[in-house]
Amino acid sequence: MGTTDTQETKPPGRSAVLLALRHYALELRRQRALAVPALLLPALGNIGIRYVGPLLVAKLAGQAADERGLSLGRAAPYIIGFGLTLLLAEVLWRIGVHCLNRVEARGMEHLYVRGMDELLAKDPAFFHDNFAGSLTKRVLSYGKRFEDVVDTLLWNVLGNLVPLLFGAVVLWLYEPLLVVGLVLMITCTATAAVPLIRRRQRIVNDREAAIARVSGHVADSLTNMETIRAFGAEDREAGEHRERVAESRRLTLRSWD
Repeated sequence: MGTTDTQETKPPGRSAVLLALRHYALELRRQRALAVPALLLPALGNIGIRYVGPLLVAKLAGQAADERGLSLGRAAPYIIGFGLTLLLAEVLWRIGVHCLNRVEARGMEHLYVRGMDELLAKDPAFFHDNFAGSLTKRVLSYGKRFEDVVDTLLWNVLGNLVPLLFGAVVLWLYEPLLVVGLVLMITCTATAAVPLIRRRQRIVNDREAAIARVSGHVADSLTNMETIRAFGAEDREAGEHRERVAESRRLTLRSWD
């Protein structure tokens, strides 16, 4: 339905992605009282689980291996310290996730409202050139993607980077060359990963554009159902819908793979 599908098939450009990320950063800044503990406390909890706990176990093993052997009095500080470390890490996690839930919920609410305000401010000609369903999908994705971005920043970036910095400090105390080797390996990994990340982003853009086309066609067909039935075009619309869904499935599988 419609002759403006060319405009709808264009995937979001790099500038659109950067603009959305800029809006998300402003949203985090607006909620910084909650965003800071939400992003940092789980990372600090990871330090306790991944590094401090194993270091205490290593110290305990060292006590057991020395000449004096292991007694309850010598082992107790390490056992208690291990338990308290894991307990504190869990507390930090829970506080961080509590703040995270509120940052994401309030952020999505604000972005949903902002997206609607932007649509209401558009010129009427804008709506002649865009499917209602596609616009709906994009506005909802604009708000929903805030959750995905914040989750990625927390669990995949800061959740790993902060513990790595702590680990680098510990390694430096043992042997500085180990830290140099760690930095070189991380640099090589990042250099190899960046082109793959950019390529996947292009695939994800294609997938989102295909999903928007499906949403747009369904909404447009429902809006014009009387016209479709008047011209007996149900089979044509159903066939076009199947084609769009198949293309969406193909691109979705490609992005997942």
